[in-house]
Amino acid sequence: MHKDWDQVETDVKRSLFRFTPGEPKTYRKQKRRELARVVHSIASRNPDLHYYQGFHDVCSVFLLVAGESTAFLLAERVGHFHIRECMRPNMESVIRILSLLFPLLDLIDPDVHAFLLHSQVEPYFCLSWVLTWFSHRLDDFGRVVRLFDVFLASHPLTCLYFSAVCVVFMREGLLQQDCEYSAVHNFLHNLPQDLPVEDLIIRTTTILKKYPPDALQTYAKVDLGRSSPLNTYPNYPWLSVKLIPDHRLAKRKQLSASSSSISVFCLCLCLCFCLCFCFCFCFCFCFCFCFCFVRLSILHLHFRPYPSVIIFPTLLIQSDPRFHGGVCCECCDVDVVFLVNA
Repeated sequence: MHKDWDQVETDVKRSLFRFTPGEPKTYRKQKRRELARVVHSIASRNPDLHYYQGFHDVCSVFLLVAGESTAFLLAERVGHFHIRECMRPNMESVIRILSLLFPLLDLIDPDVHAFLLHSQVEPYFCLSWVLTWFSHRLDDFGRVVRLFDVFLASHPLTCLYFSAVCVVFMREGLLQQDCEYSAVHNFLHNLPQDLPVEDLIIRTTTILKKYPPDALQTYAKVDLGRSSPLNTYPNYPWLSVKLIPDHRLAKRKQLSASSSSISVFCLCLCLCFCLCFCFCFCFCFCFCFCFCFVRLSILHLHFRPYPSVIIFPTLLIQSDPRFHGGVCCECCDVDVVFLVNA
């Protein structure tokens, strides 16, 4: 058992309601058991990964999409790299990440940035967005899965960039709020459920290219650490392998299929050859055995170490002057003759 066992159990019991609507209770209970095993296994196997409330939400998405075994592998790898800073012993690293939000807003929308500064609101309204990759705020599972696809295939700070884009998307309603902490925080905390995810993803990608993470850290005067996975991307172990274009991969699959067919044909040919060889060998062996047996039998009869006995029909003996009373004459090679009625 790890140190956060009880907290994991409590969080899991309250999970999977939004993403399993209409499913029977037995299905949800089964998925919760699987989710608990995934989170407990990761925490027990990786003492350096410290569980936080919200990590079970990330694992639940992997679980519903890929199943228990694959969810464990995905969540463990994400915990070591993409959300590594969230799984530190404390939340100091997460606070530093959130401190990049307002400088980023200053670069992409100065009016929104000025309004937020004037309201004295803190960037903690998007804390759950970053910790759970929006899986704790969006009820549409399709939108959540689409965002996970983007975050997995992009820089670990992409979630923060997407958060900034969401704030800009809400600017019209935001600027109509009272410029004070509680009103602004409550408005931003309630993320709209009808987000145009695809449009916001395109916008996020554009901003990410225009203001890359290293330049953003320099502009905000925030250092996330040179050894942090946020600054070592894309030099991750599984990304060091050169990717193969789809058309080349398809061609390799065709060649592999052809090679497999040829290999099967050659295997069948070799098998037939072996069977023929075994058949010929067995035939020759049997022939030699029979030949030797017959030859030895002939020699055995010729030398006759034991008296031989022969049975002749009575009519044959009566017509042959060599036999008298059933006893062999001197001119006969047979020692004893039994008479039978023919």
